[in-house]
Formats: sequence, structure tokens, C-alpha cells
Amino acid sequence: MKSICKFKPGDRIVVWITNRDDVYEGDAGTVIKITPSIFKNNKHIRHPSRVTVILDTGIKIESCTEDKLIHEKEYDPNIPF
Repeated sequence: MKSICKFKPGDRIVVWITNRDDVYEGDAGTVIKITPSIFKNNKHIRHPSRVTVILDTGIKIESCTEDKLIHEKEYDPNIPF
């Protein structure tokens, strides 16, 4: 069984949720790597997929869960999350 990530390398994203002091909601970047969910005996061991991103600020975010990011085209800074 394989889980499909909503992103693929090259996608433009925006940070939705972060716990880092140097990254802010609304920071944009590009997906460079996807690490898929892990299954064992048809059960999730780790879910959701992990995403590695290079932000436009030059910061690299590694192993960020895909649910903390959204596609750049879906982001509207005037609508709070």
C-alpha cells in the first residue's frame, strides 16, 4: 500500500504552520524532496508524507509533514488560517 503526497518536487508551496523561530506563516518556497508515508502490514507507521523544502529566504526545511504546507496558488494572505 502506498500513500500519495499532495506535493511533488518542483511544486511551489507556502508555509501554513511552523514551530521554527526563523520561518513564518506565508513564507514561500519550492519542494525538493518527498519522503512517503511508511506502511507495515497495511497500517501506517508514519503518516503523512514528509517534505523537504527550500524557502525563498534560503532556509531549508527538512522532514516537514505535508499537512503544514499548502500550494502557493491556494494561499491568500488576506484569509487567516
